Amino acid sequence: RSPPRSRRLATMADAAADAAAARAPKLRAQVEFYFSDSNLPKDKFLLDAVGPDAAGTVPLATIAGFAKIRELLGLGRQGRRAPKAVDDEHVKEVIAALKGSEAVALEGEGEETAVRRVAPFDAKEALAKVEARSVYVAPLPKHTTIDGLRNFFEAEGLANLSCRLRRHVKSKDFKGSAFLELESAEMAAKAVAAAAEGKLKYEGAALKLQWQADFKAAVIENRKAKAAGGGAPTDDIGDDLDEEGNPAADLDDAIAAADKLAAGGKKRSRESDAASPRAKREKGDDGKPREAAAPEFEKGLIVAFEGAADTAPEATVKEEENKVKVEKGDDEEEDYGGPGGAGGANDAGALSREDLKEAMEPFGTVAFVDYSRGRPSGFLRFENAEAAKAAAEVGKKEVAGRELTLKLLEGDAEADYWKGVEDAKKARKRVGGGRGGG
Repeated sequence: RSPPRSRRLATMADAAADAAAARAPKLRAQVEFYFSDSNLPKDKFLLDAVGPDAAGTVPLATIAGFAKIRELLGLGRQGRRAPKAVDDEHVKEVIAALKGSEAVALEGEGEETAVRRVAPFDAKEALAKVEARSVYVAPLPKHTTIDGLRNFFEAEGLANLSCRLRRHVKSKDFKGSAFLELESAEMAAKAVAAAAEGKLKYEGAALKLQWQADFKAAVIENRKAKAAGGGAPTDDIGDDLDEEGNPAADLDDAIAAADKLAAGGKKRSRESDAASPRAKREKGDDGKPREAAAPEFEKGLIVAFEGAADTAPEATVKEEENKVKVEKGDDEEEDYGGPGGAGGANDAGALSREDLKEAMEPFGTVAFVDYSRGRPSGFLRFENAEAAKAAAEVGKKEVAGRELTLKLLEGDAEADYWKGVEDAKKARKRVGGGRGGG
């Protein structure tokens, strides 16, 4: 005989309360990480929200919708780039977890509806302090996790604050290295010394540790040498860093900026451009530019959409890319780790590629989303023509609170789209020397 319904409900309530209690420390640590020196100076969305002195507040409903918080709440990581609405009960759970925190404070008239940082803040000073206690770590096995690496250093008596697994900008493949932020500059020096003495072995392999600032400087010098013709980079160790050694907004832009820096900001002369091997290949025997052959493509795959401009509610404040702008599949949030592999708060309120793919699932699989966050329009490349046709025939589709107009590309419009894709590929090869993210 089963127990009475009232007893079953009481048991379920007790289980839910136990689960919430178990999650509370992780939720608090995660939110504290968002507002910490380790994350806030590099988190454009949060920094824009709280101001340069971090005196402002962020709605708790927005915080609760961040991907990592959703994951900790057991709601999954949907919309990893745009916070999703979270019910009031889960928002209250986040509020309860933050009570008593010394790093962040709850704010609100009558009821607590927002959160802010407690300590005074100076972004430049914070960045300098973080870099002074951060190191480059390699080699690491492909299956390395943030938690696993952090726990390893903790077990060695090397307390640490955050970790970022380094990934190729385009392919997202793990590079076998990481940036680790230790508890202090002294702790970082202790870690570097231990590695130099061969005392740090991760899964049997001796780790190499280098000060993060030295690693970045070496990457930048390597790029300058390449741009100046003084030699090619030894490998692709720095393809996730921009010209200042920060996570690259875009690989091609980063390389172009490094090229410009090495050349003293001057462009090459038209004469040298014309004499280049590439320029010669692109001309015929008569010296005139060759006509590019029209790209071959499968017809009927592309659906254009309009109406994607941001109309999200105020609670999900719009943000732009803070650390990386990548053709993401689609996220680098997990790379920016605080406690438990914490991620930065990114692109809140903006329509994401995940939103678009998910909305199109009833019609078929979207192989590629050609869309830049914040733009009013873009393109969906379906795996087959039947799916694309089915989507276009609907005409209008609501996606993440926006009504999109869908139209199948045909004729010249379709040919122009594919020509643009081909031209973009060629341009990337010219700028990056053919280097991909892999």
